[in-house]
Amino acid sequence: WWYEYSGGKLTDWGAHHVDISLWGMDKNGPDQGPTSVELVKAEHPCEYKDGWATRDDMYNVATSFHIKHHYADGSVLNVVNDAKDLGFGNGILFVGEKGDIFVSRGELKGSAVTEMKEKPLPEGALEKLYGGPIPKSHMQNLFDCIITRKQPISDVYTHVRAMNLCHLSNIAARFNRGFKWDPVKEEIVGDAQANAFCAREQRKGYEINV
Repeated sequence: WWYEYSGGKLTDWGAHHVDISLWGMDKNGPDQGPTSVELVKAEHPCEYKDGWATRDDMYNVATSFHIKHHYADGSVLNVVNDAKDLGFGNGILFVGEKGDIFVSRGELKGSAVTEMKEKPLPEGALEKLYGGPIPKSHMQNLFDCIITRKQPISDVYTHVRAMNLCHLSNIAARFNRGFKWDPVKEEIVGDAQANAFCAREQRKGYEINV
């Protein structure tokens, strides 16, 4: 609940939901980030000035938010703290031209799910998606990949891109404005103040140079 150490719901639940959203949208590859970030709303427990909380004696992360991430092909990823007004709870809602799917840790529903009774997935579709046998858990998938040397389903590269999106959401929330994003250079365009929040000063003697 403190930006100094974390990113609140946007990087907590965001880490669980945004990565799957990008996977389903096929937007987690190199240079596939959003081209712009639009702030619909962001509410904090205290006031902000120039991206910093004006008080240091209370929690300071966004508690209510709605941020839109726009992609070059016109697709949009909405990051919302609560989708109850849309008829859904904590989870992921995919909306496409042919139907919709809502998925959470304990629920899977939507028109695309209902239609699977008459239109089941082709044989071997999940194995093709996973690149082999369907793992029983993330841990088992990791152990299997240590042996096979394949990339795990939750690999480092795609998850860095997912977390980048969560951090961009927080930057927009802290400045109460949206901005353009260059997915190739991985930098905020035309807003030096917001772009400065893409990295923080490292402690001397413990720098990580990449």
